[in-house]
Amino acid sequence: MFSKENAFELGMLAALVRGGAAPSTATLVAAKFAQDAKRNWRGTAFKNWLVFPAGDCSAGVHTDKIDVESKLIRDLGAITFSAINVRKLIDDIEALYRDP
Repeated sequence: MFSKENAFELGMLAALVRGGAAPSTATLVAAKFAQDAKRNWRGTAFKNWLVFPAGDCSAGVHTDKIDVESKLIRDLGAITFSAINVRKLIDDIEALYRDP
């Protein structure tokens, strides 16, 4: 069975690709998330959301609330965005690993 961190990396990779990111770039970004997960799985390593320009996950904003008026989101300079509910991904993985 995969570790939680491996499951998280695969889940992030899938979510990034569904958000329109190229698999090669999504792999690099998901690996960075997995490294952070190894250091701090449930702690403050992750905000609730990752927002990035649709199709380009090389730049993104980590935020607890999606606010289209946020300077950080506006500074991404995109018209269309993708968003990943990182907290839900973590919660769903936690549920998979709970003892029955």
